[in-house]
Amino acid sequence: ISGGHLSTVVQIDGSVTASLSGLTITGGKALGKAGGLYNSGTLTLTDCSVSGNTDTQGGSGGIESENTLTIIDSTISGNSAPTGVGGLQTFTPGNITLTNVTVTGNSGEYGGGMYLQSTAQAAVRLNDCTITGNTSTSGGTNCVGGIRLYGTSTINNTIVAGNTLNGAPSDLGGTGAASGTNNRIGTGGSGGLVNSQQGNIVLTSLTKLDLAPLGFYGGPT
Repeated sequence: ISGGHLSTVVQIDGSVTASLSGLTITGGKALGKAGGLYNSGTLTLTDCSVSGNTDTQGGSGGIESENTLTIIDSTISGNSAPTGVGGLQTFTPGNITLTNVTVTGNSGEYGGGMYLQSTAQAAVRLNDCTITGNTSTSGGTNCVGGIRLYGTSTINNTIVAGNTLNGAPSDLGGTGAASGTNNRIGTGGSGGLVNSQQGNIVLTSLTKLDLAPLGFYGGPT
């Protein structure tokens, strides 16, 4: 599905419960909210690609969600937001769950890969995800190339590494924190995860990261 670089490609309204699968969402352009997909309802994305979308007025290039969002076996890549967040931006009150999702090659001023907002009533969980190669271009406080956290997110079995803020390593940070197990985090901040605790590895060099370029290797993403 293409927005023809004219509008947001997909919008899910607040009263709607929807499931989308097997789609490529691309060519969106928005002035606020999101270029690719804007969700204010209850949405599940499965086996989808959200790529090549833009927001030019403080929203998210790829996806913005203001309610419940589940993403499974999908890729968010190559989206941009010169005054916002490149890949995925989420706000309460809904729960956010990402499973086997790759977020790469996105760029934004205030966050390259993702901005994740969580509260006691709205949990954020990442499982088996890869967040790499995203860029933030801001010099502002708490901006992050990989994942910008607000509140506490639970992250398990996930790689967050090789992201940058103005060319410097910037992986996991913000005003929030992360908890979880068996993650591999790069040299640009760990969000409170500690090396050698709960199976987490916080790298001191990216030479051992061993990530191949984004491509089809026979798996679901």
